[in-house]
This record gives sequence, C-alpha cells and structure tokens, in this order.
Amino acid sequence: MPSSSDQPEPFPSQRGGPGEPGQPGQPDPDTARGAADAPEGPEPQATVAAEAAAGADGADSTDGADEAGPADGIHESKGAYESDDGIYDADPLDSSGGHRRLSRLNMGLLCLSVVSLSAALYISPAGSDVRDKVESTLPGTTIGKALGVPEATTSATPSPKPTTPTSPVLGVDSKSGTTIKGSPSASPSGLPGSGTGSTPSPGGSSGTSALAGRYDGGSFGNVAALSPSGTGSRPTGSASGSGGQGTHSTPAPTPTPPRPSTAADDQRTKCYQFTWQQDAQVVYVRNLSDPYGLDADPGPHDGDGLACSELPVDPSRPASRPVAAYSAPKPSVATKRDLLTPDKDYFGFMQDGVPGDGAAMEGLARRAGKAPSTTGWFASFDTPYRADLVRRSWEHGALPVITWMPVDEGSGTSYSLSTIIDGTHDRYLRRFAGDVVREGLPVSLRFGHEMNGSWYGWSAGRSDYNNTPAKYVAAWRHIWEVFDDVGATDEVIWLWSPGRVDNLTPSATNGLTSLADDYPGDAYVDWVGASVYLRHASVGPSYAASFGRTVAALEAVTDKPLFFGETAAMQTDLGVDRTSLKAEWIGNVLRQFANDDQVVGFLWFNNVAATVVNGVEVTNDWRFDASKPTRDAFRRVVDTPAFAEGVPLD
Repeated sequence: MPSSSDQPEPFPSQRGGPGEPGQPGQPDPDTARGAADAPEGPEPQATVAAEAAAGADGADSTDGADEAGPADGIHESKGAYESDDGIYDADPLDSSGGHRRLSRLNMGLLCLSVVSLSAALYISPAGSDVRDKVESTLPGTTIGKALGVPEATTSATPSPKPTTPTSPVLGVDSKSGTTIKGSPSASPSGLPGSGTGSTPSPGGSSGTSALAGRYDGGSFGNVAALSPSGTGSRPTGSASGSGGQGTHSTPAPTPTPPRPSTAADDQRTKCYQFTWQQDAQVVYVRNLSDPYGLDADPGPHDGDGLACSELPVDPSRPASRPVAAYSAPKPSVATKRDLLTPDKDYFGFMQDGVPGDGAAMEGLARRAGKAPSTTGWFASFDTPYRADLVRRSWEHGALPVITWMPVDEGSGTSYSLSTIIDGTHDRYLRRFAGDVVREGLPVSLRFGHEMNGSWYGWSAGRSDYNNTPAKYVAAWRHIWEVFDDVGATDEVIWLWSPGRVDNLTPSATNGLTSLADDYPGDAYVDWVGASVYLRHASVGPSYAASFGRTVAALEAVTDKPLFFGETAAMQTDLGVDRTSLKAEWIGNVLRQFANDDQVVGFLWFNNVAATVVNGVEVTNDWRFDASKPTRDAFRRVVDTPAFAEGVPLD
C-alpha cells in the first residue's frame, strides 16, 4: 500500500480560472452592474448647476403651482409637478400608474452610462474586429490627429502585399467565445499574461495600437486549443504575470509552449506536481526502482511502464513509451551444488519481518556480532512465490529457507495430501516453480514440516484426515516431480524436517509414525533436519538431552547433511526465569553444531510467541537476546570461524 497532503492539487482548470467571477481577468459582478447604473467619476458640473437653477425657479413661482420640491425640479405634493417643459397635471406617483418623466440630469446619466459601456466593449477583446476597422480609417483625419494617431507614411511605390497566410486559429476563449488568432512569426513576448503583445508589421517593425485599451492578460488563459486535426484539448489556467494586466494587440498572441523538464524537476516526486505526463516519465525513467511510486506502489513492481497515466499528454511532444519492468541486478550467489556442502555452517534467524525489513536484518547482525548467513519464513499454499524476499535475503548474503505449508489463509481452498497427489493444485505448483526458475536464485523449501506430529492437517498419522505415511511420501514426490518438470530442481534445496521424536504422544486419531515410513527417499531430498526446542527446564542444558534421540533417528534413515530448520529455548518455565539455563543450553548446542561435520546449519526462532504445553497456551520469549547472558552466549559461538557470515555491516 494518502493524506490530505497527498491529494493531488487540482489541475489549473479546476482552480477557477479566467472564466469565473472574482478571478483575475474578469470584472467583479457588483462592479459590472455599477458600471451600467452610475457614471464613472463626478457628475458634470454644468448639469448640476442647471438643475439647481430649475429648482430655484420653482420655489419662486407665482403661477399657482404647488410649492417647490427638491432641487431636481420635481414636486412631491399630489397634483401637478413642474419641469423645464412646463407644468403637468399628472402626479408622477398617482394611482393612474403614470411614470416620472426623465429630467435632464437623469438623461445625462443614462447617456454617460451608454458611452462608458460602449467604450468598454470597444477596448475589450470581443471588439477587436470593430476596433481594427475603425483604427484603419483614423490616420490623417481630424479625430485621428486629436487622438495622436500617427499618419501612415507613403512612398512612390506601394509596398507589395504580404504573402504570409492568414493568421491561423489558435483557439477559442471559453468565456466569451471569441476566436483567437495568431501569427506564425509572433514573438514569444506576445504570450498571454506576459504583459505585452505585438504583431510584426509588413515592413518588419512592430508597434502597439494607439487606441488599444488595457485588458487582463490572463483572460485568454482558458483556451480550448485546436490540434492539427481540429480536435483535442489543452489544460486551462491563469497566465502568469503581475495582476494579469498588459497591453492589447491584434492578433492575439500564441499560447505558452510547454516548458521542458529541467534539473529542478528532479525534486518533484508526486504526480500532481507535473502538468504533462511526459515530464513525469522523464523523472520516472531516471530511476526505474520507482521509489516514489510514479507508476505504481513504491518499489520495483511497475504497473504499465508509464508514470502518472492520469495526467494529460502534451500534444506537441511524442507520447511516452512504456518501459520494461524494473529488474535489479541479481546478487552473486554460489550454485546449488556448492551450497549443499558449505565450508562453514549457516546460522540465521526466523523472525517476523525478516528478510524484507532491512533494519531488522541489520539489528540482528549487530546483536549477534555477525551478519546471518541464512534466513527463514513461513508461507502457505495461498501465497505466491516471494521472489522479492528471496532476493532481499541473498542481498544480505543469506540462504533463504521457506517453510511451505499446504494450508489456506483465507481463500477457502481445501488442501490435503490427497488433493496434492491427484493434481488438483498443479496449476499453483507450476506457477510457483516457474517463478523460482525465472528468479534464478537458489532457495531451500521445507515442505510439510513436523509430519510425524499430531498438530497439522498433513500429519502422516492423522486418520481423521485420511492420511497415511504413504500419502505423505506420495504428496512430497508429486511436488518434486512438478518442479523437476518445470526445471526448478536445480535451484531448490529440498529440506525434509520432522519434529523432535522423543516428546511425541499418540492420540486416538494420530498414531505415531516412524521417520523411516515418512521419509520420501534420497532422490527427493537434499537435507534433513528437525524442529527441536527446549520447552521445559527439567530437560536440562545438554545437547544430548534435546537432540540426541532425534539425530540418531535421522542418521538411521539417511546420511544427508543436517540442517535444523527451527530451534530455540524458553526464557521462563512455569513462571520462573530460566536465563542461566537458557544461556548454558545455547552454548552447548551451538558448539556441538560447529563440531559436528554432519551439521551444515540452523535457524533460530527469534520471536515472542505462544505455544501449547500440556494443553495450556503459554507465551514465552524465544529470542536469543532476551537477556544479556543469553545474547553473549550466542555471540561467543557464532562469532567464530566455524559459522559463515552474510554481507558484513559497513
């Protein structure tokens, strides 16, 4: 496997660009309404004086009219009212529904409003066509001279008509609907929002229209660009600049071209930080391990080989091509033949999070005094082959050992020795074996461990599962044959690992089985071993007391090398701390491993976990470093030349 801080920032078109009220480039709605209702600036003084005089005349009248009202010449009394046009009988607010007649002041205000609105429309982008026609007639005229429009220079020989084609359509303003045109030779300085814009004159010089008004340079930001085929779209947004104001010119300048990626782009690690997909792809391909998850979740598990596929594609550049899935260089590893008979014994750990957690691996190495040379973990038939964990283990110089159990972990699939034998799960087995071949790194598989016990569904003596030793052997061999058919046996070290033989108790549904009956045969096995724990203080600290009978039973069946896939000692027994006993047991067992040429390695179960002892669940600390004395006892032995070391710490 987003905080709110990850949520992508909205694209420019979602932020409220030039087409929304209150944004740069658009008048505020209240301001727009005020421009139509009231004059801009002070009222004309002549109009005010005339209206005041009219009011004074009304106040001095002796013709029998009503008493004068306000200074605008309108009488508020019922009956008649007076204006410059005379006296009228109808009250402007009488019940007949009559309307006030306009005074000269109101008429002046109306005219001024119309003039202001016309001027605003004239200098706006929407009036560019009309403005061009008007301006073309001004040079040399009285109005043109009054406005300061320079006269056009003439020569004896008229200039030839330019042969440049008509300015192409660049887009359409999404708010006003105005067609935006541009010149192929337009200067980059004439970009929207850049502050200025100009069109080269036929003579090669450029200038700005004398009557050009001010407009918001960002008002062309929301443009639907036209592709060569006449379709396509471009993300929208406000142009940059100071307040969006600039000088208008005709035709409208070309949109800003896409900005190429720069060194600063390396700082961008989120898809929402990019405008175009191609720019995200540039950053992505520089490190295909994809630490930021531009293509998928962080890590080397690429999706479709394209970074940030949800981003728009810049139509002016070639589209990105998918890149192949990331493949990190494989660590240098010995062949299976060399791994089977090592010069030094393997030592390592089965611990939650290992080997995937690099910090945990380093912590184990520091506490043990040496980097482990093997790691182990549990996997069910519901899980695929974890090539990533195999690789991580080898990157630390440690042989990976997978304890592989035919059980489900939520899929609801029914696994049994019988369904393995009849090929029900061959598709899964072939895919698993194929992944081993494709990864090409050696791995040890510990299938169906502790089959001589009574606690697993694959236990050879479980009559309630219709199991027998012969079925267990047949299931093992079937899996081996599938792997051999796929070509995976050259990469797999097959580890057969029963449980400790001297503490088994038969039950009504589980008869004790002999190791000889459960053994698949030398042709199908590379190493043998056992799960051996010190669970009770009464057993004592000696190697022989815990391992003696089990090792003897294994050696009676085969002379294959011994690798103990699980071993550890309890920290407490019946509530009593057993640190001293545990430390002594560790020293005795590990020294015997180092001295026995038949032993090639072991995995220490390094977790706090619960086990069932005499029908009672007991939580215990099985870690080698549960206390300083036990840690020191462990270090003293493994930190000798007898045990192989993984990749040393820096």
